[in-house]
Amino acid sequence: MSNATESLKRRLNEILQSDIAANLYLVVNVEGKLTIKLADLENENTEPDIRQLFADALRTNVVNNTEKEVFSLLAADEHPNGIYKYDNDEYPERLSLFLDIDLESAIDFERFNFNMDDLSKLFGYIIYLGTMDDGVWLFKKHYPISLIKRGTFILGRIRDSTRLVKIEDTDILRLNGQVDLIKVDGEIFVLNINVLQRNFGYEKLLIKAAGDAIVAINDLEILENIKYLEDNVNQPSVFKKLSKILYSSPVLEGRVTSKDIIGYISNTKELRDKFTLSENNEKILLRNKTQLNNFLHLLNDDYFRSGLTSQFYVTTLKKPVE
Repeated sequence: MSNATESLKRRLNEILQSDIAANLYLVVNVEGKLTIKLADLENENTEPDIRQLFADALRTNVVNNTEKEVFSLLAADEHPNGIYKYDNDEYPERLSLFLDIDLESAIDFERFNFNMDDLSKLFGYIIYLGTMDDGVWLFKKHYPISLIKRGTFILGRIRDSTRLVKIEDTDILRLNGQVDLIKVDGEIFVLNINVLQRNFGYEKLLIKAAGDAIVAINDLEILENIKYLEDNVNQPSVFKKLSKILYSSPVLEGRVTSKDIIGYISNTKELRDKFTLSENNEKILLRNKTQLNNFLHLLNDDYFRSGLTSQFYVTTLKKPVE
């Protein structure tokens, strides 16, 4: 277990073992602007149930989950059980909303009025678990499937009854304890990368980083036709890989020259047919998307040969041995 993983799990466990309470905030999208409003939990059973729901989910999915591990958002591959520490110096405007929230600022939030406000405008919700001095903030993206609108005929069982009755006409919001983002001690941890990229505008930062990567690749003087790469940079599969290459590729750190790269391709039989070299055999020529993908694997140092079996592999999932 890495130090970052151990630290996050320890802090979450400390918070959850305290005498915590839960607050629920609704993030609504009004004419393209996100606004946070406090949900009024009137029923005395509601707050304890929400607190228990999310506390149990954190314990099960993070604290006590031995497969969960913290990685760098900028540099790490996408791991199936990864939690990603947000280590980019820049924040999309929407993410700043979650970054900046604290109990002091939350005091001034308007209450969500179910008679005036529209739950169909719900972007997501924020949960605070903690005390007045210490706690953890959680974010979950809302999807329309989680909202049962008024006008829908709903049957339910009333507690202590075996009969099905019609539930009064109202909007119903379903919560399941799952979260996409965690904020503790001012640091954000990402559990769902797709939500970060698609719903918080993080893709724009990735595209910007991909542009910087292309500049570095051009300086390496390894491509005969850099324009082919530039023409494809807006494709998600391309700008995601390029942004990671910028921050973590040993190839772009100055340790590898274009001559080293060409030599590696020429001397590796499994790679010779994957690339087209220029007439003078000094640069790579990209002719199609398959070759582009192979080139990105090359820059990301994804090709390797097993020292045990001599089998040649390509992998996008790498974890350094500590």
